[in-house]
This record gives sequence, C-alpha cells and structure tokens, in this order.
Amino acid sequence: MMRKIPNKFINMYKEGDKVRIIAERSCHKFKIGEIVTVLKATDDDFYASNGTDWWLVGDDEVEPIKKEEME
Repeated sequence: MMRKIPNKFINMYKEGDKVRIIAERSCHKFKIGEIVTVLKATDDDFYASNGTDWWLVGDDEVEPIKKEEME
C-alpha cells in the first residue's frame, strides 16, 4: 500500500511557475529579489533557473509573484 504524503509536504509550485527568491538556505547563487522559473519540482524543493544558471531551491526560499508582475 502506498503511503499518502500530507498536503503540507507537497510542493505548491509546478514547472513553468515564476517565483521570487526571498532567502538563501540551500546554497543557491540567485540574488534575493530575483525572479526565477521553476524547472522541475519535487516534494519540498525544486530546480529553478534565471535563464542563465539553475539551482536547487527550497520552497521556503521563495514566494509566488503576482500575475501583473509578470507582464
């Protein structure tokens, strides 16, 4: 029988989402405030890119950006 993962542990971001970097806990080299794109999400972190580099980022290191900020 498969164990169900509680929702609080499932990453809320998916491939293609844009997020703002608000912290650096996982040794990524993004600048605080930089907007990056989610490349691949796992349960509690994801790979993100700024168009030049990509890094593993924890979901506690980002915040969603508003739709109007992407325009």
